[in-house]
Amino acid sequence: YSAGAGMWASRRKEWVYLGVTWAAMAACLGYMGASAAVVFLMPGLMVILMRLGVYSPMLVAGGRKERFWSGLVVAVLTCVLVTGAVTLLAVMTVLLEPVMPGLTIRGHEVAYRAIDVRWFFLPLAMTPVTLAFGLVFHRYPQLVFGLVMVVPAMLFPLFIVGGKRIPELAVDPVIAATVIVGVCWAAFAAVLRYVCMRRCLVR
Repeated sequence: YSAGAGMWASRRKEWVYLGVTWAAMAACLGYMGASAAVVFLMPGLMVILMRLGVYSPMLVAGGRKERFWSGLVVAVLTCVLVTGAVTLLAVMTVLLEPVMPGLTIRGHEVAYRAIDVRWFFLPLAMTPVTLAFGLVFHRYPQLVFGLVMVVPAMLFPLFIVGGKRIPELAVDPVIAATVIVGVCWAAFAAVLRYVCMRRCLVR
């Protein structure tokens, strides 16, 4: 509840506006070409300032094991929600592709292209990395933001050349994505356990 349920419950009337905004974004992103897949990096940025309830000014706010498990559950649920949100946005572009017209911008024809849904694993990997940075450097949010922004800076060129032929990998893409996601979550769990069991949790 403290991680965000209260906020969403108090803003139920804004769901309609959120749906309209999401549809408008889907209509615009299709004209960005392959680089529109950058939306899959949004969840990693959305959780920069998120608090997992690990640190607390009260000594009676739960034991170390309770904070570890509650933090892990909140992180997993948050990742599922934000990944589902951006994946839904990508699916909307797939549905809009057959009906959206082409545009002429400064003499250039721009066709509407759906976002490549195969990038959906990026939020699953980037979210735990962002949360891990937030746990370690919770007193320095500017530093966390700078570290997290390195990931989009490194991946953005891949989106730009997304329409071009990229040398095929020797490893199956599904296996590679599963390994990347698994390593990121294992690292997050290790950081969370270290923070909950070893560090001072009273701010």
